[in-house]
Amino acid sequence: MPDNRPSIVTTANLVSLPMYNLPELANETEAFLTALSEQIKRETGIDPEVVLTPDAENSVLWHRHKCLFSQSCGFPLMHEYSSDIQALAIPDYATTSVIKGQYRSVFITQNNSNIKTLADARGSIAAINDWDSQS
Repeated sequence: MPDNRPSIVTTANLVSLPMYNLPELANETEAFLTALSEQIKRETGIDPEVVLTPDAENSVLWHRHKCLFSQSCGFPLMHEYSSDIQALAIPDYATTSVIKGQYRSVFITQNNSNIKTLADARGSIAAINDWDSQS
């Protein structure tokens, strides 16, 4: 069967943050990855390629290239990619509504919805982030 996955970069060592590479964070993401790439080069002599493609598929980055640094949701990390990638660090996106070190997903409805509790949602249709995501 032919491999139809997109080839977005060379086979160089790479660093990327594809999951949250949002346009409004593009400058910060590029600055962080460039600084990380420079640090890796200073300490190891490896000159990584910075990948800023916001729509890069994680599986392409993790499986087809020499990925030095990227990101994954916890569920695929512990299941699908457990033999291919290794956790280096876990970022803490603490906000005013989340206790430091904890994670949560949120169910939302329209303001005028009759759904006020999870039990009220039984039989309703929900949208999800991805089948392999805990978000």
